[in-house]
Amino acid sequence: KSLKTGESVHFDSSWEEERMKQLDQDPDVIFWTRPRSPVSYILRNKTKKYFPDLEIHYADKVVVEEIKAIFTDDFLVKHAAAITHFDSLGVHFRVIFRRQPGDFVEVDKNMIQSLTLGASFDEIFGFYRSKKRKSSDD
Repeated sequence: KSLKTGESVHFDSSWEEERMKQLDQDPDVIFWTRPRSPVSYILRNKTKKYFPDLEIHYADKVVVEEIKAIFTDDFLVKHAAAITHFDSLGVHFRVIFRRQPGDFVEVDKNMIQSLTLGASFDEIFGFYRSKKRKSSDD
């Protein structure tokens, strides 16, 4: 049950539950909810619907989040559709990863597009650190 709204909200994973509790404790968050409008995307010539995990309302902005631990075969297609959809609405869309309990970080959109399917976020952050190290060595 959300402390911000008093509503019972379904969660699909322990990471989602943890993030919801974190948002309830964040004084900058006015309220959060599950997105009610789906993102349409096409995969294998079929139109599908996708609901990101959270819609977070701050005083000056709305942010939509997807909490991920590993890429699925359709994640990159959904991710691209979500960016286009939410950019057109002036809403920030982000993918976040839980590095450790209580520590959620945003994953860079460009980095997501450069990864292979099936990569875990441990591999992603290793990839990201090595790219940052390489660019700083140049």
